[in-house]
Amino acid sequence: GKVQEIPQKETTPFYPRSPYGCAKLFAYWIVTNYREAYNMYACNGILFNHESPRRGENFVTRKITRSVSKISLGQLQFFELGNLDSKRD
Repeated sequence: GKVQEIPQKETTPFYPRSPYGCAKLFAYWIVTNYREAYNMYACNGILFNHESPRRGENFVTRKITRSVSKISLGQLQFFELGNLDSKRD
């Protein structure tokens, strides 16, 4: 979403900027609501983006690391990135 502070922490205000972010925020609050309103045992978490070897090759970080690896192995001479002005990965 729209980052309110850097680095983010558990007390950073939520500010979703996409339907996906709104859905994640709804899930967070509906679990909180059920836990408090009905005294239910329910857990939720605030999940942050992370890097992983399983991350798709269409993400810029994976594209860069795979391309650098191929260059070091002599399998690629160079690579190109798309829109460098993009605000989201």
